[in-house]
Amino acid sequence: MEVSPINLYFRSEVSQVKNEHYAGVPYYVELEDSFMRGTNSHTGRNFDINLDELLELVDAKNKPGLKTILTGLSGEVLEDLSIETTHITHAKDTVSDIISGTAGGYHPQKDRLGTISNHKILVHELGHALDNIRFDDGMRDSLSTRDEKFKAAFKQEVEAYEAAGNSRYKVIIKDRRIANIQNANYCTRSEQEMFAECYSLLMTGDCASKNVLLRYFPKTLEQAQNLIGQIRAMPDEKRHIHNRMQSGLDRVYKFIDSLKEKEKPVEVRAAEICACVATTNMR
Repeated sequence: MEVSPINLYFRSEVSQVKNEHYAGVPYYVELEDSFMRGTNSHTGRNFDINLDELLELVDAKNKPGLKTILTGLSGEVLEDLSIETTHITHAKDTVSDIISGTAGGYHPQKDRLGTISNHKILVHELGHALDNIRFDDGMRDSLSTRDEKFKAAFKQEVEAYEAAGNSRYKVIIKDRRIANIQNANYCTRSEQEMFAECYSLLMTGDCASKNVLLRYFPKTLEQAQNLIGQIRAMPDEKRHIHNRMQSGLDRVYKFIDSLKEKEKPVEVRAAEICACVATTNMR
């Protein structure tokens, strides 16, 4: 998908994802000053995005370019964006200070997507936000790591990928920088990265792993599309997990109650909860 500069006063009667991999629902999208409004033509559902609020953490130099990227996205992606996050910012604000060189990031605790210069990376990180939901057990997690059909398809196809003589993606760190972030096999890193790459491919027609994904992972791509449909059918409060993040104290209480039922040492249970709280997707 090519993003061309668009005047910040525009109206689209048919803003629709349409590529060789996916045909979405048409939207009516309008931008006036810094307010984007859209309507799903099939359901009549409306969404609103205040670009000044969404981009308030972005410096003045990069803000116009990022606004142009946003106005080039389809109504379907913009509706997801309106639900899943409150801020877009620089990648460095969403990942660890220890490692640099990331092209983008998603930080659920801070409720931020991180990237300022590339629409594919932005949509990839939005895919992570879409994937992270609140489950019935009260925990935040990636649906891609819990859905049995998606996991089975990924496992089967990644094993076939390796059997064909290919290697899965592994992070290479040089001088505290990630040296191979744009690898063509990035989708093979994990279920979460596969889902985010599938989302980018379906919503924009492109992603960093496009050739590998299409050749080796057709079943996983199909299951990713099914998951996207499931997530979009959920209530917004279950999708936008930041609005329902449990406080640390709430988790401590839940941990104490669980000791009555679980035969695990306190240290083990505490470590499990801390690991859950600290989890951050990083690209």
